[in-house]
Amino acid sequence: MVPERDHSDWIFLRGTSLPALSDSGDQAYTEIKEHMPIELTPENQRLIDDAIRSGAYSTPEQVIGRALEVLSLEDEWLRERRLAIDEKIARGLAQLDRGEGIPGDEARAALQSRKANFLAQQPTTR
Repeated sequence: MVPERDHSDWIFLRGTSLPALSDSGDQAYTEIKEHMPIELTPENQRLIDDAIRSGAYSTPEQVIGRALEVLSLEDEWLRERRLAIDEKIARGLAQLDRGEGIPGDEARAALQSRKANFLAQQPTTR
């Protein structure tokens, strides 16, 4: 027998629709689509609470909705640039195969120097 669960800390997203899942024909997903219970980690609950306290959002649903919107935009950005990213990775691997790589300690030092130069050029705030 499965113990009864306390759902008081669950968030129900009304009318949530995730086409990638709903098109799969998953019966379990179809049954919970109208009210989707989500268990949050304490860290995620804290992030939602902080977002609401900031005044930018009024409800957990707004915070999660915005997070999903940003995730969708990021996924779209990656899809649009996937070929270019793959080409850059292939070019870099080919350079390594030809022995054109930079030793790790030299690369780290060069990045540290670039970072220090960048930070030195930034206006200070007090």
